[in-house]
Amino acid sequence: MISCLTDSDSIQIAREFIISTNDKIDMNFLECTSAEYGYFEYLLILAWKRKKYPLTFEKSEELESLKQLFVFPELKKYLQENLENKLNISFSDRDYDYIFLVYCCTNSCVFADKWKREDIELVHKIIFANGKVKHLIKKFENKFCLDVTQSHAFKSSIIYFYKKCFFNLHCIIPDKHFYLDSKKDSSKLMVRQCVSEMIDTWKKENHIPYPVDAGHLQYLSLQIFSIVQQFMKPVQIFIVSDLTAELEILKLYLARKFSRHRITIKPVLLNAQDLSFMSELDNSVIITKKVFAHLLSTMGISKNNSIVPINIEVNELDKQAIVDALVKCEKNIFRQYVLK
Repeated sequence: MISCLTDSDSIQIAREFIISTNDKIDMNFLECTSAEYGYFEYLLILAWKRKKYPLTFEKSEELESLKQLFVFPELKKYLQENLENKLNISFSDRDYDYIFLVYCCTNSCVFADKWKREDIELVHKIIFANGKVKHLIKKFENKFCLDVTQSHAFKSSIIYFYKKCFFNLHCIIPDKHFYLDSKKDSSKLMVRQCVSEMIDTWKKENHIPYPVDAGHLQYLSLQIFSIVQQFMKPVQIFIVSDLTAELEILKLYLARKFSRHRITIKPVLLNAQDLSFMSELDNSVIITKKVFAHLLSTMGISKNNSIVPINIEVNELDKQAIVDALVKCEKNIFRQYVLK
């Protein structure tokens, strides 16, 4: 039967198998997401289409340890009940290992709806007991901080990256994402450089051959960038006015507009407080009415702070100026953190 199958037949059979493992998807879903999940389908199809190149890969402690997961026995069961019967073939133990490796290294919908909390905890236990993974995490911990590396987002990112490194496949598993904006962002480029250097050193110290696909590095760098951002200290925003009512109204606007994790609001009553502290500010935003902007400019406020003169109406241009000043300070804080 296999010799009679067209490529279209094989894709249909592969997708029917995938659907049998996941109650939440259908054929339309797989047809519409082939750009994301098609790589798994093609590698699965090779399990019965391959003729000239038999499987020869060696046993792997990493792969064997992952067989503790519910996925491996369930995968064998579904293959036997579905694919083997349909194709009238019997997969060997090597075939099962190959298909499990494909599952581990690629994105797929297989059993995606079957995972429970204890399964995720077991994955973490297995992966983070791996010496190479522990070494890699330590490098990130030394560069950034313990809080970053203990976050669930970081752990998920490391698992996603490391699963492509089984059998040193990191150099041939493709990354199909397009990265345009991030390649123009100085902060993201800085993290990319930092991550690339860490990965290169980690590979050498663990005798890992072959370069890591540039797309995988870019994706990991973007994830690390987003995670590290969440651990940055909030930007101080000083509201300077001679009227308590204006201070309170601007406090309400800023509190609604920005998360408390992103900013700290500090009202300053101009004619009732000592302003000498302003010369010591670092990476802060100072919002004031235009009439007081010149006064503030004479107080020795360093250039890495931003003074934002606004109208009494707080129009759209003022609001955008506040956002721009906040982003500028955030980038400065981020740069200092990464370069420390």
